[in-house]
Order: sequence, then C-alpha cells, then structure tokens
Amino acid sequence: MLRPIRPIEIGLGAVLGLVLVQGCAVTERQPVLLARSEPIDEDEFEIVVDEVLDFGLRPLSVDRDERLLESDWVEVHEPGAAAQRRILARIEGATLVFLLETRLLQDHLFDGPEWTAARVDHVAERRLVDRLELRLGLTER
Repeated sequence: MLRPIRPIEIGLGAVLGLVLVQGCAVTERQPVLLARSEPIDEDEFEIVVDEVLDFGLRPLSVDRDERLLESDWVEVHEPGAAAQRRILARIEGATLVFLLETRLLQDHLFDGPEWTAARVDHVAERRLVDRLELRLGLTER
C-alpha cells in the first residue's frame, strides 16, 4: 500500500529538481567586441597584453603577428568558491574581440572535485572592459 507523500518530501523534491535544472543550464557565451574608428596598432596590442597581466592572468600564447592572445587558467578569488579564469583575445583591425571565462570547482559526493563548464563572469568582464576602454579609447558594440 502506498503511503501519502508528506509536504517536506514535495518541497525537497522541488528544490532538488531546481538545482538539477540550474546545474544543467548552459548559457551561450558571446565574445565582447570593443571598437573604434582607427585600427589598433602593435603598441596598443602590448597595452592589451599589459592589461591582461595587470588583471592577474598569465599569457599562455601571444602571437604579435596575428594579434592573438590566450591566457592559461589562473586561480582567482571568488567568494565561497575555488575558481579559475582565462581570456582569449584577438585584434581585428579596429576591433578587439575577447572572451573572458570563469570556471568553478565543484565537489561531487561520489566522484570528487571537478571543474564546471566555462561560463561568463559578467562582473570581471565589465571591469576589464572599463580598463580597456579607458586605455585604448574603445567603445563596446
């Protein structure tokens, strides 16, 4: 014979369902586009590299001919979580295109710790955009 479900069980099931759905949700990552009217030159690419370093990221690969920059995953301090951040950036004429990604360390009950999928950190992204706009005279598109 089936027993009635208690309200606490319904509430717990609803919370677990929301956590599962939230954890599986994937938001599309869109790169940031910063532009101006005149092309970004080699010296200004070095300013981008300097800003990435000042932002606490370590360049893994810098291609000055292609004006392409990729950083390694670097530990960052996030409230209540272990986190890492990296950047992928490219200059195309008068436009700087970059993607700043963050991932968090999650501890799974049976499998142990694992990094989440990379996601956009809008607060960190905004701080970097403000710095680059100020130094290079770029505006967000």
